[in-house]
Amino acid sequence: MSAADAMMSGFAAALSARITSYTGKVTAAVDGYTANEANSAAEMTAVAPVVMV
Repeated sequence: MSAADAMMSGFAAALSARITSYTGKVTAAVDGYTANEANSAAEMTAVAPVVMV
């Protein structure tokens, strides 16, 4: 393996790790948002009858 190949291989590995990390963060953010939306909907459902009266 030449030095250039080794460098590209290292770069590809680093890029892959970075993409995996970023994807994990996006997934966590979406999961958090989804859970928050579900909680908001549940709160609205609980509060709605009180507001209607």
